[in-house]
Amino acid sequence: MHNSMLILLAAFVIAGCKKDDDANEPEYGTVEITRNGEYWEASIWAVKFPADSTKLEITVFKNTGECELCSESVNLHNIPVIPGHYSIIKLAPFHPTENVVAVYGTTVDDGDVGGDYGFPTADSLGNFIEIESYDSITQEISATFNVSIIVNKPKYDETLPDTLRFENARFKVKVRK
Repeated sequence: MHNSMLILLAAFVIAGCKKDDDANEPEYGTVEITRNGEYWEASIWAVKFPADSTKLEITVFKNTGECELCSESVNLHNIPVIPGHYSIIKLAPFHPTENVVAVYGTTVDDGDVGGDYGFPTADSLGNFIEIESYDSITQEISATFNVSIIVNKPKYDETLPDTLRFENARFKVKVRK
């Protein structure tokens, strides 16, 4: 089970953070977010969910500076394009869900090795995404979200807090075609 979780996490991190030099380069949007109460300078991009074109995947990430592709990211999946308030739940591996789920991950070494990872706290009351608007013509989405993540142990980076609170996130991004 633990290996299955690592494989799933690695797929999310690599899909969310890989560098893409072709014509389908993601269009980055704007994001403001705090991590454990401090401003977290990050980038954002969005793509249509592969299994359902009425849902999105959003990746909020930053380069950690350890290498060109070393990063940490929060990935949100199954995001509806219909304005409204949606809870973010803890991911249950190999149990398909219609709910919005989140995963946190880092890449280390030269950017292609998974480092730390984590999932939302079991109490999802404070974990949500609020879709403010989605324009199907321009493919732009605006939303806010909060999510608390429990970092799995043992940790690769021992200085990383056990709980990461991504709060007051506000973004606007054009969905990649």
